[in-house]
Amino acid sequence: MRARYGSGVDAAKYLQKFVSVTCPLIGPKLPLGDISAYSRYFEHISKLTGFSSDPRFRWLRDYLLMIDHHSVVSLRDIEKLVAQVSVAVPEPFDTEGARHLYAGLSILRIIRPELIKKARYNELTFDDVDRVFKLRGRNTQPDFFKDAYAVWSACTRDFQGTFPSTSNNRRVDHLELDKTSPRELQSELIARCFDAFVLPSD
Repeated sequence: MRARYGSGVDAAKYLQKFVSVTCPLIGPKLPLGDISAYSRYFEHISKLTGFSSDPRFRWLRDYLLMIDHHSVVSLRDIEKLVAQVSVAVPEPFDTEGARHLYAGLSILRIIRPELIKKARYNELTFDDVDRVFKLRGRNTQPDFFKDAYAVWSACTRDFQGTFPSTSNNRRVDHLELDKTSPRELQSELIARCFDAFVLPSD
């Protein structure tokens, strides 16, 4: 460059006009069992904001792990997630089932907001949720994932699978879901938690 345009030319700066190099933050496929960049970022941001001591932290982290290899999540989405749950009303139902719904709906609110509209009117289907969290097949996995499968199969429309079965009914009892109207829990949680907010304390 200098031989052609003179010694006063900044060759590196000049070449930037024509050449750009990109380096992806996340590869096309992560090794099995590895925590993706946005899961690590969730832990990092949660520690910075003090959210890591919130009981909801573990539930949200585990739900993020279920979508690591299946859905596109940006680092900006993670920032929005932590910001929104920090001012959202904590789930008012002290049951395992409600915590599953709260965590799943909190993430859907950020990455698939159109599904929150469906959930608000109790129109969310199992397939809608399965496309994000890949619930099918988790019925044979460790308890947390098995519980996620049981909760969403009980609380969504048009579920086609092994629920209700004796084992899943026992899990629903353990999760303390109201079997008379479990699908209404979604809209109730949204109304109580997402349509209101609390100001963070100093």
